[in-house]
Amino acid sequence: MPPMEKARVTTKPLVPDPFLEDRFVRGRIYAFLGRLFLREVDQETLCLMNEANVHSAFMPLGLKVPAEDGTGETLECLAMDYCGVFLGPSNHVPPIQSVWDSGLLSGPAVDSMRSYLEFVSVDRDQDPMIDHFGFQLQVMGVMLASPVRQDEVGLIGNWTRDFFQQHVQWAGKWLPRAGMLAKTAFYQSLMEVTDIFLTDEFKRMEEPAADG
Repeated sequence: MPPMEKARVTTKPLVPDPFLEDRFVRGRIYAFLGRLFLREVDQETLCLMNEANVHSAFMPLGLKVPAEDGTGETLECLAMDYCGVFLGPSNHVPPIQSVWDSGLLSGPAVDSMRSYLEFVSVDRDQDPMIDHFGFQLQVMGVMLASPVRQDEVGLIGNWTRDFFQQHVQWAGKWLPRAGMLAKTAFYQSLMEVTDIFLTDEFKRMEEPAADG
């Protein structure tokens, strides 16, 4: 059970939260990366990645965004790579924590995820396994982006660190292998960018003065 029975996410902060903007930006990055791991890239997502604000946010990190005009890596090419890396039928690396932790499709990670989801409401346009890495990133995004009362910032910070350690950090041993299997520049760069981002997040959360 996450240590948050008295520190639920609220709809509005009662007093100004000096860390809200930073957490919101990080939360949006988690959410967007989660989308890219949950489903194949479709035309809507491709258009979104080519919008100026999104493009400028991810290009400096090294994400190789496909051109919207269909030149270079096409949606069909990306779909084939997504399936080959994540879905199989063979020589793939499923982005499921239970598989990597225990070799099972529904291991202890699922029960732990359920305990967090008692406190976090995440919209799902599909029904992925709740220990799917993409969904875990989206949960992390909701935790960070939701406004909280200033007197609960420390508790929320501890809670997000616990979730990161239990349900995000595991991907450090999975992302390099997925990157080696990927054949497109987009998915190769996605694994690398995500790994770098999570390494930075780990350092941030290990800082004694970190506030979420």
